[in-house]
Amino acid sequence: MPDSAFSDANTPDSDAHRPGDIVELGRWKCQVIGRIPKEFGVNELYHCRNAGDQEQRHHLGLKYFKFDYAAAMAEEGHRVFQHIRQALIPIGVPDILIFHDRYQLIEFIEGYNLYQFAAEHDGLTIGQIHAIALQVSNQLSTCMELGVLHNDVKPSNVMTSVEHIDLPKPWRPQQSRLIDWDIARFVDDASGQFFGAAPYMSPEKVLRRLHRTSDLFAFGITILELLCNKRYHLNCHDIMWFPDRPEQLEQFERERVAGTWLKSDAFAHAEKCLIERDANDVTMATQLLTFFKMCTKQNPDDRPQTGKEMRQILTDTGI
Repeated sequence: MPDSAFSDANTPDSDAHRPGDIVELGRWKCQVIGRIPKEFGVNELYHCRNAGDQEQRHHLGLKYFKFDYAAAMAEEGHRVFQHIRQALIPIGVPDILIFHDRYQLIEFIEGYNLYQFAAEHDGLTIGQIHAIALQVSNQLSTCMELGVLHNDVKPSNVMTSVEHIDLPKPWRPQQSRLIDWDIARFVDDASGQFFGAAPYMSPEKVLRRLHRTSDLFAFGITILELLCNKRYHLNCHDIMWFPDRPEQLEQFERERVAGTWLKSDAFAHAEKCLIERDANDVTMATQLLTFFKMCTKQNPDDRPQTGKEMRQILTDTGI
């Protein structure tokens, strides 16, 4: 079980750690391996080795909240995570071991986030993307059943060990996991303070409403982004309208609410190009494109409502 928040007497003096430093957090003793690059988020994250004898977790992540607003959001997110923790851990979601108003200690997931991998390795194969879709949709369906939204689904918040992910069954392990639950919220949250990255935001979230399928919209766009990379000579920005600068946010909101953010002609061309260029994976490519279309329906009631529906789309060979 994770430790609860504890007194300032146990708070480390500095977050400017160097490799080899030992940081003691309650019953946990961590040796710093290195700092995670800043593109992983606005907070400060360190990769640590378990220097104590607690449980079997050998690698840990130590996150410091750099701003008060980030800490306040994460405190509520932690409360929500605890509500569904017992359902998420068995399906691969990394645990939060300690939460404090200044930092948290989490289970570290080795591998790449999808944004990082796509940038460094010329994208993912159709088979890899398909496996990721199945694994993450399983985690999202569990959240839907429990009435919780992750609220920040995007490529950089999915960690995967892609070098193993397209091995033939039954040797393929559960490798892709949703990380960063700092802004998770209950679907019936009535605060009106809804967060998330703008390009992945569903139409109802733009209107300050939540729906149990709002995360699916973001995941659908994530899937299309993985499909649209230089490996397939496609460009996601040519298919969908995204805000590139803060001053474009109002235009983005109008496009998203009006349902005109998807450029239908360009998408039809991309669909044809994608399937033709990967003839060996036509079935999986078609399933993934159908999954994108279904998850990004303008009306949230028209999106898949259960994990069974998501799996059916991703495994239906008669599409």
